[in-house]
Amino acid sequence: MKFELLKKNHLKRNIIVGVLVVGIISAVVLQFTKAKYRTTQSIPLVTGTINYKVPDLNLISLYIANEEGEYIESDTIPSSGYKLNTEQSYCGISNNGEIEKDDNVILTYENGNMTFSNVTKKGTKCYLYFDESNTKEVETLLGTIEVNLDTPDFSKTAQADCSGKSNREETNGIYEETTSKGTIYYFRGAVSNNWV
Repeated sequence: MKFELLKKNHLKRNIIVGVLVVGIISAVVLQFTKAKYRTTQSIPLVTGTINYKVPDLNLISLYIANEEGEYIESDTIPSSGYKLNTEQSYCGISNNGEIEKDDNVILTYENGNMTFSNVTKKGTKCYLYFDESNTKEVETLLGTIEVNLDTPDFSKTAQADCSGKSNREETNGIYEETTSKGTIYYFRGAVSNNWV
């Protein structure tokens, strides 16, 4: 009788050893990478005092005039009843704490919406001042007109002098009146956009 030696299958053993080696390597790598992120360190960035004003942190600062004419800081742009004070409002870039005005920026305020045009530099900050308005804009066939909301003082005349300039500007303008037939508009004094 002849005995044959059967070859043992080493494939199964090699697969198990391979899986164990990959598992051990993965566990070691995971352990070392996890350990890096567990430790926190404190790095002192600045020693001393940082001087700043709250508007330095804002890109847009809003100020609305109160009854006394003083400007109070606001968080929102007024939706109606105000006009943009174009003489006081400006945009610019901060240079060592001082704002260098950028005269190329165009500010437009219509129907409670602000539009900024020609902003060309990064970090431009705008300071917007709003005054209470006694006018409203009305859309007509000739375009948008500004109508005075005040009632004119008819005891004062609103006539233009020889130069065409009115000597009673506070009563000049376009006014609105509501009648039984609807809303009518009339011109009083030296009005520059009277195309009738």
